[in-house]
Amino acid sequence: MLVIIDKYPLDTSLFRACCLNERLDMVCFIHNPEQYEGEISLPILFENKWDTKRFFDEYCAAKYSGEPVYEFEGEAWFSLELYIRLRDRNNK
Repeated sequence: MLVIIDKYPLDTSLFRACCLNERLDMVCFIHNPEQYEGEISLPILFENKWDTKRFFDEYCAAKYSGEPVYEFEGEAWFSLELYIRLRDRNNK
């Protein structure tokens, strides 16, 4: 499934889990490590608790209903460089 945030597509098949942290207005995608690599998380920060919960709920609903794409409408921040490194390393 692709998650689109601010026109950037994130391939969620690179991650084994998505965790919600409402206290920090954050959702983390946990990367599938290879062999003995440590886990790496891709945190996504939101403006407020409402957006954080809305992203998590809408993402989960889209994932479990088999939607190929979920596009988040709102403000969110994440490290594009970290995501690109995980994506490119996975495609080797």
